[in-house]
Amino acid sequence: MSITGTARPGPRHRADLAQARAAAARLLTPPGPEDPYPDYAILRAHAPVLAVGPEVWLVSGYAECRDILADPAFGVQDAAWYDANRPHWREGAASWTLYQGVQSRNPPDHTRMRRVLGRCFTARRMALLRDRVAALTHQFLGEVADRGSGDAELDLMSALAFPLPITVVNDLLGVPAGDRAEVHGLAGRVFNLTELIVSDEDRRSADAAAVTFRRYWRELIAERRRAPGPPGSGLTAQLIAAADAGELSDEELLSSLIFLHGAGYGTTAALLGNATVALLADPALAARLRADPGLAPAVVDESLRHEAPTQLTPRLARRPASRDQAGGTPIPEGHLAVLLLGAANRDPARFPQPGRFDVDRPDNRPLSFGGGIHYCLGAPLSRMEATIVLPELVRRFPKLRLAGIPQWRRALRMRQLSCLPVRAS
Repeated sequence: MSITGTARPGPRHRADLAQARAAAARLLTPPGPEDPYPDYAILRAHAPVLAVGPEVWLVSGYAECRDILADPAFGVQDAAWYDANRPHWREGAASWTLYQGVQSRNPPDHTRMRRVLGRCFTARRMALLRDRVAALTHQFLGEVADRGSGDAELDLMSALAFPLPITVVNDLLGVPAGDRAEVHGLAGRVFNLTELIVSDEDRRSADAAAVTFRRYWRELIAERRRAPGPPGSGLTAQLIAAADAGELSDEELLSSLIFLHGAGYGTTAALLGNATVALLADPALAARLRADPGLAPAVVDESLRHEAPTQLTPRLARRPASRDQAGGTPIPEGHLAVLLLGAANRDPARFPQPGRFDVDRPDNRPLSFGGGIHYCLGAPLSRMEATIVLPELVRRFPKLRLAGIPQWRRALRMRQLSCLPVRAS
């Protein structure tokens, strides 16, 4: 993607704009920077709304991102947009599957699908899940204790941060235990397509995985129509019933299940890893959380702000946006605004000393789960899992410490650790 645009009007010097363009170029170079925050700061300071090529804008300020997320003038890239801009998207099994889901729909389809899926994440279901998440936390922390006995080093991402939310979402959807490893691998390959920059090799891999993944879910849907799943797996049956009642098409049912499965663990795994790094860097904070588990929601909110798992989300201007709607820069109809949520969450105009991890921030409202009608459906589940796991982790392992340098996944869209080496005792 070439960096050819201009910044929003104002007293910007050529040197300022050149710095902003250079920062954008670094961010958009595959596979993405390990530390994007210095470039985010340059963008916010010199061009919070920056044109970066034909009909694409980078938005890095908190107020600008917040307003666009809430503004009905902006929607998501839907089938009409893909038909106009990615004419072969219907031929790819992965793109066809992902772009049929609720995350790629605008009203009225989005309103209808969101109503159906919203019934899957009620407060009652979340309350019922708490005991299951607590039991899984006890189970996986027991395994951490066994694997980390003595002075043994282990990777907390593969021992806890990934397997716990993966188990939760598989339980919810009723995926049989023997299928879960294969299904997880397929989901990872399909969802690689959601990254900002995707190689031809990754695209081919995603399409091949999607063919198998779609066949698997069709077979599971047919099986669940014949017989209910195990206790606690009612979400799939609930969506099947909605489809049978005409609230979802068969393709929407399939895409929704695939989306819920693939999106149901990545953000939570990232949140658990990112928050743990912050706690290990601040023993006094870990001690506070150990003494007061009620501090967990504040720890989770600050982690979501400090290291947003989802670093960016695109929004499409469905009608011309006024200057007031994008920080002084009118974004034309049909143009795409890429909202850098990770940059917005560290905007010093909204969060004083934004690089500091501070659980005592007043009015801490990060944009990490988006906003408006497309606010993340799974946000309550992700928060709930983290508020249960984190205080129990520091209580069970008061001597937990880093055993090496955490390794970040090299991709801009998801701020997630690939490895978190620790010693538990």
